[in-house]
Amino acid sequence: MTSVNERQYQIPFCQVLVAEGETILYVSPHGPFEKGKDIIARTATGEIRAYQLKAGDIGLSEWRDIHGEIVNLVELAIELPGTAPIIEFVPYLVTNGELTDPVWEQVRVQNVTWQSRGINKSLHVIQKGELFAKFRSSHGAYLPRESDFRMFLQLVSHDGTAPAEKEKAARLLERVLPDEPQDETSLNVARAASSIVLLTSYITSSAVVAANHWCVFEYWVLTGAHVLYLAEKSNKAEDACQVSFELCESAAESALNALADECAQRSDLVQGFPLVEGHTYRPRITILLGLLSGLDLSLRVRRKTRSKAEFVHSFLTARLREAALWGESAVPYFYLAALEAEQHCRPHVAEGIAIQLVREISGANGASATGRGLPGPYYSPEEALRLNYGLDSLNSEQFRGFSYAVGALVDYLARRWRRQALAGLWFGVTRMSFVTLLPASFPDWFRWESSEGTLASSLPREPQSWEALRVHAETIPLDELPPTLVKRPAFALWFILVYPHRFTPAVAKLIEDAVWKST
Repeated sequence: MTSVNERQYQIPFCQVLVAEGETILYVSPHGPFEKGKDIIARTATGEIRAYQLKAGDIGLSEWRDIHGEIVNLVELAIELPGTAPIIEFVPYLVTNGELTDPVWEQVRVQNVTWQSRGINKSLHVIQKGELFAKFRSSHGAYLPRESDFRMFLQLVSHDGTAPAEKEKAARLLERVLPDEPQDETSLNVARAASSIVLLTSYITSSAVVAANHWCVFEYWVLTGAHVLYLAEKSNKAEDACQVSFELCESAAESALNALADECAQRSDLVQGFPLVEGHTYRPRITILLGLLSGLDLSLRVRRKTRSKAEFVHSFLTARLREAALWGESAVPYFYLAALEAEQHCRPHVAEGIAIQLVREISGANGASATGRGLPGPYYSPEEALRLNYGLDSLNSEQFRGFSYAVGALVDYLARRWRRQALAGLWFGVTRMSFVTLLPASFPDWFRWESSEGTLASSLPREPQSWEALRVHAETIPLDELPPTLVKRPAFALWFILVYPHRFTPAVAKLIEDAVWKST
């Protein structure tokens, strides 16, 4: 925590405040209008507090650099949408370092000066020792057990430039959470949610320092999913977990915004040594298209300001031709890119994406195809590429004869009345079965590996009634989905990117309905 900057510990600090009983009223996006206040919160007694976060030790030179922000923190009123200006509040300077003695003297004199001017406020300071004590106490009983601590250290010390270790992180989060949340009080469930948010802030630290925004995004979505797991499993603490979930959502959104900024500033999207980029460049483009589309679509669904909408559209227009399908875990990325293209009045591009995906998967996974087929959604991009290029000789799994993703894509095209396109694809479609894994319970939807479930398999009809196909696609029920996910379609957009094995026809319908309602 000592090696990160103020933006990087802002979300964890919010979670600490929540654990201490404060209600978060505002979190700064670090724009030009923050007025010296990074976080605004209200205590249980109604006291308003304003926090300015800084990183590292603060000596006289650093104090002079931030003095204007400190004056704004103390002297400027708090203005929140829909409320009158708040004049009475308590200002705090927070740092993960320490103040030198001369700076403490500056704080004392500044407080005296404010009092002499009739400004009835004093600047309070939280520095490293007190800050760390707050982090430790906010965990309560929900810390990694001794047997899990090695896993925690492996995740914390993981190479920040590498992809997220989702499976390992999910195992750790599950082992930290209470075994039977339904037997716990809502307060204990909320504390457990707070604890995994703080753990994730530690786990993401190396990726944050390395500016690996994709990795940071995946960890926060994974954690948000486990917060929803707690809410579903306890069946009583959804409201208590909501703040922790919103912090995960905010951190994931910040990672996507940072990714968009980096893409906008890059003249090329090569990573590492260009001569070895042949196998990874195009899959990277696919991932970027899905992530950026997911950012803009989620903001649209939540009716928030879409400051990067034009950049996302231009990026999609310029880069779509460079994308490549590595396996069925790539389909959610293409799917969100298709939805994004539709929102910019390019239905021919969107439907062309779906048609091409169905054609490629049918050609590779049809019963008469040669080779092993495209890897299923349980294979990450790295794992799928290793299989595709014969680098994993110990894995002999075959993927021909079935598909997890084509059913949802067929429904997508049927909802758009692409009868002729589907007729041309239907011979290939009918040479494989549609497979869907449905977890046995709603909470299991949010686990990386569900303990039990039903593997539903169906063969497309040949011939197929167009009217029946269209009606089926337009009336897919959502009752097989967890209610907590149905309430949060904007999160579902990100959920399928991180959990591609949860991309089902019902989830696709949930997302599409939300996107179209937002237009």
